[in-house]
Amino acid sequence: VPMTIILTNWFHQKHGTVTSITLSFSGLAGAVCSPLLTYLIQEIGWRNAYLGMALLLFLFALPSVLYPFTARPEDMGVSPYGESKKMETAKAAAPIPFSYRTVCFLCFCGMSLLHTTIAGIAQHFTGFSASLGMSAEVGALMMSLSMAGNIGTKLFIGFLSDRFGPVKASVFMIGVNAFALSMLWYGSVNGSVALLYFASFCYGSVYSVGAVGFSLLCRYLFGTENYPKAYAVSGPLINVGSALSLPLIGYLYDFTGSYINMLWIGLLIHCVDLILLWVALKKRPKRSQ
Repeated sequence: VPMTIILTNWFHQKHGTVTSITLSFSGLAGAVCSPLLTYLIQEIGWRNAYLGMALLLFLFALPSVLYPFTARPEDMGVSPYGESKKMETAKAAAPIPFSYRTVCFLCFCGMSLLHTTIAGIAQHFTGFSASLGMSAEVGALMMSLSMAGNIGTKLFIGFLSDRFGPVKASVFMIGVNAFALSMLWYGSVNGSVALLYFASFCYGSVYSVGAVGFSLLCRYLFGTENYPKAYAVSGPLINVGSALSLPLIGYLYDFTGSYINMLWIGLLIHCVDLILLWVALKKRPKRSQ
């Protein structure tokens, strides 16, 4: 949440590209560390492997903790890109009214929570591949490919948003993820490892919507002036959905004995998300006259 608010304050043009480039790096560590962690677990055991990964996380976090930055560029003696143009247009534009109890905001929050409840499917790829009689290495590579798709689709959704708008960009990526879930099912039925790899890469699009798409949609629906207030509530819901995703998928497998059901539920969630987005757009608050 702080990162997306800082990006909004610093950059007012090409916001989709800037946000997507910055947040796409979150998938880089996943693409590299997933097979590495699998290898370390097999070689030195899961306890030592997790201690080693914890040390790496600590070292990687140090630069962001030690480097000084501010939420407002003015505090560092600089102005946001495009600030002069923004101030000229802000004088003529009336503010967008905002309330946490509007249908638009509630639908957006519901969409944010629901969409991210399927974001943990990639973390179950190792178990998914094992349930199909495949090796753990296949599942680890599937997870790495999904992280590579995470990076690529985050960059792509930013480009699409700047070119066609955040709504069309997000809907397109939801469609890509629905296609990925369908291909995961088809690949599991046919036992095609190549198809599972391709579907895993496309599945990375789920992160592009959760990390980039919702940030851009929030700014589009409620305006830049209301973005910090709106995303301060909807943003944590994304994390709640992500946190619930892993255990919910695990419980679903325990109860049903199959990972296939999570794919169908994911497709259903995408349908509900599109309905919620449509309602949010219909109830989008207008600027005061």
